Amino acid sequence: MCLNNLRILLIFINNKINMKFYLSVFILILLIVKGEQTILEDILLIPQSICVDNGSHIFLSKNVPKNLIGWFTFDDDTMNDYSGNGLTGKPIPKAGPPKFIKGYSAYFDGTNNTSIKNFSSLAPSDLTISFWIYLLEDSTGNWRTLLHKGSLMTDLTPTIILWPKERQLHVRVGTEVFWNEGLESNGKLSLKQWTHISVSFSGQMIQLFINGNKDNQIILDGKILFNNGPLHLGKDPWRPGVKCYIDDLKLYNYVLNEKEIQQEAINSNLLITPYYVNLGCKSCSYLQAISSCKLNFHLCTYTELFSGAYLTARKNGYFKCNTEVWAKESADAEGNTNVNLEDSTLRKLSLCCSD
Repeated sequence: MCLNNLRILLIFINNKINMKFYLSVFILILLIVKGEQTILEDILLIPQSICVDNGSHIFLSKNVPKNLIGWFTFDDDTMNDYSGNGLTGKPIPKAGPPKFIKGYSAYFDGTNNTSIKNFSSLAPSDLTISFWIYLLEDSTGNWRTLLHKGSLMTDLTPTIILWPKERQLHVRVGTEVFWNEGLESNGKLSLKQWTHISVSFSGQMIQLFINGNKDNQIILDGKILFNNGPLHLGKDPWRPGVKCYIDDLKLYNYVLNEKEIQQEAINSNLLITPYYVNLGCKSCSYLQAISSCKLNFHLCTYTELFSGAYLTARKNGYFKCNTEVWAKESADAEGNTNVNLEDSTLRKLSLCCSD
């Protein structure tokens, strides 16, 4: 929408003496900066776009994806919510280096946190949390809170914690059946590397993606119950926090599909896209490995393993499950192999590559 009212106002002022013009502009700026609710401010502040010079120049607001209810880039010192829903966070975290080329991230030292006000009315039944994390410290022997929504320690929907002796994610929610249900990540967070995390909560299901790859999912015993507490980021009041940088935190009120999540994590690996490789099984026989790959995927060949699949497995923390990996060439075209395929004790990791 163009600022026709502003253009008329400026033409009117421009016909006056220059001193009055500059004085008027100065007063307008003061009114806006002070946040006074005036008629002039209502004229100047347009939520979506501003057109100037007869519409030849258009200034647009930041593009907001569909169903985005919270968006924190941490690029300013006001903890601004770029979704437009006015979710505030306090205290303002210290600035860290950005995941992207410009701007900043939020720095948490394990003792500080920021709390974002309750948003349950904006996401009453479905929620997806997407963010980048740069882990600065290895395991400490304590459970450490990465994020936790709730006013009480027993309010868990959602909560993401790191295991005491592993950089493995412990995702928890409260349900109609039990106050503490959830899943564990198959992979683990890389130390001092940017990792993209996406977790979706809907009905009785939780889905976890690491760097755009589906890491784990679970169907719970009961329906997920959401709470009305704030979202504690970096630490909660009951446990130690995580020493890390967090960037580009997004909250959606629906479940992102796999392609949308992969698009969010597209920069997680500059050499290989998220949809090229996924985890087949953590520890399985060769026959199980062959059948573990979903439609349009196959057990990776040696060429594919060395062309990027190994890198994905390392970056997503899959090698904590097993350091030995099945390759398609483990058996020839006729199924012949130099190992006993019926040997259930011979178990390796399987990686599936796109057809």
